[in-house]
Amino acid sequence: MPSIWIRLAIVGAVLLGIAAVGVAHLASSAAYANGRVIEWDLRTVGPYQIGFGKIPKTPIVGNFFLSILLTEAASNAPVLGAEVVISAVGPAVEGAPDSPRSMPELGPIVVNPDPDPQNYPGYYDTEQAIVLDRTGLWKFTVSVEGAEGEGTAEFPVEVTTPNPITGIVTLVALLAFIVVVALAIRMYIRERRRSKSS
Repeated sequence: MPSIWIRLAIVGAVLLGIAAVGVAHLASSAAYANGRVIEWDLRTVGPYQIGFGKIPKTPIVGNFFLSILLTEAASNAPVLGAEVVISAVGPAVEGAPDSPRSMPELGPIVVNPDPDPQNYPGYYDTEQAIVLDRTGLWKFTVSVEGAEGEGTAEFPVEVTTPNPITGIVTLVALLAFIVVVALAIRMYIRERRRSKSS
């Protein structure tokens, strides 16, 4: 029955591939490091150019990481040893009375230089996850103080709800893969018993 084994192997490989893609997508939202930022929102303020990188690129409710790329506006040289602080104001809470929101809801958070400054000069990363607890427009403020002076920039971040389809597809693919493996083991045991009895 080689054809059944081949079919089971193909189905199992396809399901495993789908599960791997789903798991990788889910895991990406928990990963951080400036190497994962693929798009920078740039602002020139005072003597600095501030690059604002989001991980994940499209933030959802839950864990969120930031990477800041700091360079001199005039020379584009990386800025080392600066003090970088982040704060944020979130959207109005549903059902709460409307009021001006000027006080930071998150922060101030001191953002540390990348631990590998030789390969990533001018990068400053959040080490702990920032937890965004609701959808809507969040306004992040990045303040820089360094040898060249001070600068502050605001970056809007739209937070959306997580897509449940990815998790469902991953779960279904994993369950289907387990079923295929269980059937293959069962067929293998039957074949062994038949060969022993004959």
